[in-house]
Amino acid sequence: MHYHHSESPGSITATTAQQIRYRVQCGWWSSEPPPLAWHPRLPLLATGSSQDQKQLTDVILWNVHGSLITRLSSQLGLIHHAWSCDGKILAIASIEIDLTRSMASPRRSIINLWTIDGQHLRTMPGQQMRWNPVSYHVATTDTHDRSWRLWNITDGTTQVIDQGSGPSSPILPRTMVWSPRGVYLLGCWKEPGGTLIMGVWDRDGKVILRQHLDNTPPDAMVACHWHPDEETMLIIQGTTIRMLDLTGRVLHVFPITVNIGISMGSKLCQWSPDGHILVTSVGDTVQLWTPTGDRIATLQETGEILAIAWTPNGEVLATTAWSNRVCLWSRTGHKLAELPMNNPVLGAPSMQIAVSLAWDNTGQYLATSLRGGTVHLWSR
Repeated sequence: MHYHHSESPGSITATTAQQIRYRVQCGWWSSEPPPLAWHPRLPLLATGSSQDQKQLTDVILWNVHGSLITRLSSQLGLIHHAWSCDGKILAIASIEIDLTRSMASPRRSIINLWTIDGQHLRTMPGQQMRWNPVSYHVATTDTHDRSWRLWNITDGTTQVIDQGSGPSSPILPRTMVWSPRGVYLLGCWKEPGGTLIMGVWDRDGKVILRQHLDNTPPDAMVACHWHPDEETMLIIQGTTIRMLDLTGRVLHVFPITVNIGISMGSKLCQWSPDGHILVTSVGDTVQLWTPTGDRIATLQETGEILAIAWTPNGEVLATTAWSNRVCLWSRTGHKLAELPMNNPVLGAPSMQIAVSLAWDNTGQYLATSLRGGTVHLWSR
């Protein structure tokens, strides 16, 4: 595989945010906003978009000049995809597409592993998966047997770490997450009766914590996040945010409500890379908080917030909303720049809405997935 990348525009910082400009389209039309996954080391972006209606199941690798590098074909509908810690393997979770069947009907779901140059390695059962950030361990969930599994891709072994009490319907990606250094796996799910369960395992599958989470409305969405210190967790139940330690003890309840982004898969609650700032969205505002619940700033938008994303250096926060604009903010809440979303190359005004954001590992490039199903890059 070959890719072209000669320039180095430099990481986006608070002093250079005004210099970010539209770069190139690197993703074609699709029926839905394509998911985004930057390679952890190379200037390559994996997206789920395709110009051909018959290939909406594919994942495509692009370089930062908008050139198609590799197409990974699948016969099932794309759920999400993610790179291994070294970027040598791309895992793609897919589900059977059958518009004649009800959403409640069981559907075949699989996870395929591919090399970066397009060689298929293996197929595993499951609907959701998460790579360990430092090793070749993959956590998966399978709603058919309600199991949580831990796979060691290096030696090809697998083990069931919980079965029978796992998710009975497809869980969302934000309810299964590894800790930043890959020591723990955190998962949340609802049992058939509606009881919310939280589980924590170590990398070898040993149960560290398993407990019920009380005071959860029956229809509440759930999300979970690790603090960068790997010692505390955030559990979002409906509109409530609780901070817990590894014993399950509640350390703090944030005095705020939050949208957790059930639409478009957006992540609307994030820690800054250094863990000093918690960012949440509430309707058309973004709020910055200290870990102890003191408000730093409130960022006002003119439409509902759809996505937020920190640069890797933690200097700049990108936000997008229904107001047809992407804004860049400082850590103190000062507005640094606004991306010109009225650019005609982005399509009709109704499509010039970025529904998801993703910075590459260097902070040089920002990928935006637009409502119209196209992917666009921005850089200095």
